[in-house]
Amino acid sequence: MKAKNLVLAFSPLIVFTLSGRLLGAPMIGWAALVSAGLALVILVAGLRDGIKLVTAVSMIVFGALAALALLGGSGGAGIVAQFGSGICALLLGLAMLVSTVTVPFTVSYARASVPREHWESPTFKAVNARLSLVWAGVVIGIGLSRLAYGGLIVATGEQAGPVLRLGLGWGVPIALVLVGLRSTKRLTGDGRSDAQDRRPPVGTLPLDPS
Repeated sequence: MKAKNLVLAFSPLIVFTLSGRLLGAPMIGWAALVSAGLALVILVAGLRDGIKLVTAVSMIVFGALAALALLGGSGGAGIVAQFGSGICALLLGLAMLVSTVTVPFTVSYARASVPREHWESPTFKAVNARLSLVWAGVVIGIGLSRLAYGGLIVATGEQAGPVLRLGLGWGVPIALVLVGLRSTKRLTGDGRSDAQDRRPPVGTLPLDPS
């Protein structure tokens, strides 16, 4: 599984977080609507490989946030502006966590580059279960951090220290994403040097242990 596929899956959340920061509460409903539309486009474009959990949940959550912001008046828009990205990330993370005990969400991405005969491999299943658990933890952590950031802004306005605001709003999420990317490379075997084992990475072509 390629990390860039996960970046694409999370692009609606990234777009919403950045646009919400730039546009503010007056336009936050439209930012959520654009993010929902982006998720729909990604979902439809990838239907040949099956419905992706992250994209489907993103589309539903951003659609609900758009409705709240656009139809809920200034109060609804304020809630979405301050807590929207945290709510979405937390719900995404919880859905990803649930998938680890059913069908790990990373399976739908890994199958795109793995021959069908390996889909039932114990190694394939085990790696994807671990990957899904790692990314569920990352996204839940991002959600909690963003919710804490929103709560801090609501409680103190701009009175909180810039280091604390920057840390909760961006520092913790970026650090968690870097941890997730590093874990993905380690679990799938990506990034090995030429001097290392030249067998296909586990995340690319998993084999049953002999």
